[in-house]
Amino acid sequence: MSAVPLAEIRLVVLDLDGTLVDAFEDIHQATNYTLAQLGKAPLDFATVRSFVGNGAVMLLRRALRIDDGDLIARALAHWQAYAAEHAAERSRLYPGALEFLDGVRRLGVKTALLSNKPHAITVEILARLGLAERFDLAWGERPEFPCKPDPGALRAVMERLGARSDQTLVVGDGAPDLEVAKAAGAFSCGAAWGLTSREGLIALGADVTVDNIDELLRDFESAHSPTSAPGRRADAGS
Repeated sequence: MSAVPLAEIRLVVLDLDGTLVDAFEDIHQATNYTLAQLGKAPLDFATVRSFVGNGAVMLLRRALRIDDGDLIARALAHWQAYAAEHAAERSRLYPGALEFLDGVRRLGVKTALLSNKPHAITVEILARLGLAERFDLAWGERPEFPCKPDPGALRAVMERLGARSDQTLVVGDGAPDLEVAKAAGAFSCGAAWGLTSREGLIALGADVTVDNIDELLRDFESAHSPTSAPGRRADAGS
C-alpha cells in the first residue's frame, strides 16, 4: 500500500455525513417522511443508513426501489423540504471534529468540505453545528457537478484553493470519497468510525485509515513538527 506525506499536505477535503457529523437519524426521519407522503411504508434505521453516500436522489431511488423520474422528483421535493426544516435536529458532531479542523488550520493547512448532500442543506447544517467558519470552502451537491466519485467538484475545489493533487488529502468514510480522491490524483484517508469498517476501507484502497479523527490530527502535528524528518509519511493502515 501507498503512504501519505502529511508534511506536504496543504489541503484537507472532508466528507460530511459519517465523517464529521453523525446525521443518520435526521436522514432516516427525512426519508420516512418522504415515503409517508407518497403512501409508502417506512424503512428501519439500518436500511436507510445503508443507502447513504451517493446523494439524495440515489438514496430515494434505493428507498423507493424504483427509477421513475417523475416519482423521484416528487420524492426529492418532499425530502429536501423536510431536511431543510429539520436540518441538524438530531445530528451530532463526531468527537474531535472541531479540534481537528482548528488544529490543521493552525498548521497552515486549508480545509474544504465536499458532500453529496444537497448544497443548501449542507450549508445550513454547517451553520447550526458551528462548522461553517472552519472551512475555506464548503460545497454540497451542486448542479454544475455530478456527485462524488466524479472528480469534477474536487478538482474545482483544489483549483480554487490553490492546491495540487499531490498536496491534497481527502478524508471520508465511504467508497465515493476514496474513489473521488483516486480519480483526481489526491491522497485518501478512510474514516473508520463512519459507514465503512476499517477492513472495508483498506479493501477499497484507502492510502491511510484511522480509527478516530484525533489520531489523524496527532499524525499531522507530528509531521509538521520542527523536529520531524522532512517528508514524513503516514503509513497506510496506521
